[in-house]
Amino acid sequence: MVIPSEFSSFVRDTGIRAFNQLAEQPDDFDTPLRAILRQWAKLTKKNKETLFDAAIAAVQSPAEPAPKPRPRAERPVKRFDPEEVAKTLPKKEKKKSKPAAAKTTKSPQAAK
Repeated sequence: MVIPSEFSSFVRDTGIRAFNQLAEQPDDFDTPLRAILRQWAKLTKKNKETLFDAAIAAVQSPAEPAPKPRPRAERPVKRFDPEEVAKTLPKKEKKKSKPAAAKTTKSPQAAK
């Protein structure tokens, strides 16, 4: 991909201005970005331009295409007869229901 030189210059100049503005107040950002902005502030104008030129060149260089995935081998579909499979499954145990507790009622005469 070829980027026109006018656009490259625009990206470089705009990017440098944006980073310069961010670097004026690095304490407003999280620690990782703060460290990058402090280092940015220490760079010379020539180093800043070189950094953006390298980034623009990286975009312009052709990237290797991703390798195509190899086709999957066809796998046979196994089909089973449900009646034959049922014979091989473990038997389900029936849950035994607990017998209801016998209710004992006290007769009024037994209380006396």
